[in-house]
Amino acid sequence: MHLQSSWSKRCRSRHELSPIWKRARHLQLIAWATALSGGERPASWSIYDRLRPQGIAGILVPSFAPGAETEDRNLVLWDWGPDLPHKVNVFDPSGRLPKD
Repeated sequence: MHLQSSWSKRCRSRHELSPIWKRARHLQLIAWATALSGGERPASWSIYDRLRPQGIAGILVPSFAPGAETEDRNLVLWDWGPDLPHKVNVFDPSGRLPKD
């Protein structure tokens, strides 16, 4: 099943991390879920610590979802909302996304 999504390009302060994360995909270094479930702050979250002070609202990263192709990406936002400059509009015509 392919899930289609779209997002507004009004959020210009994002950063492409694909070259860095391609290596990590093979080495399985991004174990944020394991760290979080153990009550620890995931090491990969340090990216936020470095980029947020620069005004960067999010990152574009490779998808690690089962069946994801190498060109598939996820937009990870930590600063977003209904207003500019980091306005996000959700397009979910199938109604599969949670409402909260």
